[in-house]
Amino acid sequence: MSNEATTTTYVAYQHPGILFTEESVQPVDARNPQQQANDAPDGAFAFFYFDIVTTVVNVEGERIETSSSRRNITKTYYIDAELLTSDQVAALPGDYSILLSNIWYNGWDPIVRCR
Repeated sequence: MSNEATTTTYVAYQHPGILFTEESVQPVDARNPQQQANDAPDGAFAFFYFDIVTTVVNVEGERIETSSSRRNITKTYYIDAELLTSDQVAALPGDYSILLSNIWYNGWDPIVRCR
């Protein structure tokens, strides 16, 4: 019996979480960033792609499906994103003092603002 592998491509949408980013994952037919940005679930601010390779192997007469870990992981695509310098953040209406402190303390200039 031959072990035939199939590759499935997934999109992982990133959502704000309490301490860490949350993910929702779904298979896609093609890596089309504009399409996935348009189809993004509410609250998703970014996404990336990855592949999973699956094969069925025969172990003592039993067919067992095995899957790889994530492969071919792409860069992160930020939805409706723009770069802002600390000066631009300071000029925004409202109080962004905590964000500005984080920008300066961590050297995050510029930052990415997304939806």
